[in-house]
Amino acid sequence: MSNDETGTVALSGQCPLVATLPVSAQCDPEFCQKALNLLPLEFCSRLDGLTVLPNRRAFLIALDQAMAERPLQLVLLDIDRFGDLNACFGMAVGDRLLTEVGGRLASLQSPDRLVACLGGDMFATVEPLAPAGPAIPVLVDKLSELLTSAIDIDDTSYFLTSSFGLAQSPKDGATASALLEAAEAALAEGKRWGRGSAVTFRPEFVRDRGRAAWLAQGLQRALEGDRLQVVYQPQIELRDSSIFGFEALVRWTDEAGQAVSPTDFIPVAEQTGLITRLGAVVMTKACQFGAEIRRKTGRPLTIAVNVSAVQLHRHDFLATVERALKVAGLPPEALEIELTERALLEANRDAVAVLAELRRWGVVVSLDDFGTGYSSLGCLTSLPIDRIKLDRSFIEQLPRDFRSVEVVLAVLRLARSLSIDSLAEGIEGAEQAEFLRRCGCRRAQGYHFGRPEPAEAFLSGQIRF
Repeated sequence: MSNDETGTVALSGQCPLVATLPVSAQCDPEFCQKALNLLPLEFCSRLDGLTVLPNRRAFLIALDQAMAERPLQLVLLDIDRFGDLNACFGMAVGDRLLTEVGGRLASLQSPDRLVACLGGDMFATVEPLAPAGPAIPVLVDKLSELLTSAIDIDDTSYFLTSSFGLAQSPKDGATASALLEAAEAALAEGKRWGRGSAVTFRPEFVRDRGRAAWLAQGLQRALEGDRLQVVYQPQIELRDSSIFGFEALVRWTDEAGQAVSPTDFIPVAEQTGLITRLGAVVMTKACQFGAEIRRKTGRPLTIAVNVSAVQLHRHDFLATVERALKVAGLPPEALEIELTERALLEANRDAVAVLAELRRWGVVVSLDDFGTGYSSLGCLTSLPIDRIKLDRSFIEQLPRDFRSVEVVLAVLRLARSLSIDSLAEGIEGAEQAEFLRRCGCRRAQGYHFGRPEPAEAFLSGQIRF
């Protein structure tokens, strides 16, 4: 990497025009386009068309050369929610925002620092690793500072935030590709926990991403081969310990015969979109079981099915539920949809309308794991909810822990005042069940009453109730 006295940036092998492109000119889309038009095709292929910064290909070439000479620090920058900006204000505005960001970042170029646009809204900077230790946070501060001021386009001010992924050579990667992958893994990890983050690479990030990819492939094969099992846990009326319904829970055993926890594969299914197929399979099987157990027992038993935020926002979710009910012959009032606080927090106007339509059919809507998120009280007052399920974290210390007792009593009083039904999860002993019954909790489920079992165990009479 090198530059001249006028603040220009050169990459090894570039033509003189690219090597002497003034940094200040990169803020001007018209100038950039004229400059590109003057370049041979060979050199245009190394530049980003909007910002005239080095593109991914050119950056990797320069990075490989620089890594052979000294240790480096790499910072990836990704504009937060840029897709939403494009959708809201149009791609023309998005392009002008990227051009301005590219121009601002180009002002950081120096003899020892290269800035590039890797595609879309992702940018990269690389510079020598400071001898005294990592100086990446200083560079992150510089990058953040450049983006804090508003970008004015056609009398409208736009404010951007960004997330960062950080990596160092040679410890995080011995080649340009490996170092870039490490920074991308750090960036992805940061975005898992929220926007506006700056995360330094750790080896477990790659292991986690590798496991997620492995889980996604295995889950795809399990769906194709119909190897997912749905089990059912009884739900109890506390007044007389009778079963009023079941909760459907999905289980997966991989090709090696190892059980995979739902806490591992459900998030992967949501991230990859497989949750749509998975949810449809569970909904179909659960409704079939619900109809069969009602016919066998002659009792109005219900079936509860967990639904993710991704499913709720699908345009065909109502049709999926309607089809499952119709094929199984299950009346809508026998079905309960369980949603987490996160799903309800993310519910937009269309999703709320879907919930209202389900309730109009007679389907029960419940709030799962109540008390574990930010939005519980808001959900109770503003969204269509019939039942809350108290999270097991409040139940496991009952009745000895004073704070748990007070929280549970307060929640039960609130539910009664709003005419919302209540169910306690995770009941492990008779003492907990009796305490909850005396406190006015109507319903419960947990290992004290029964473990999740395959449908056949209940339909065959192996488990009597």
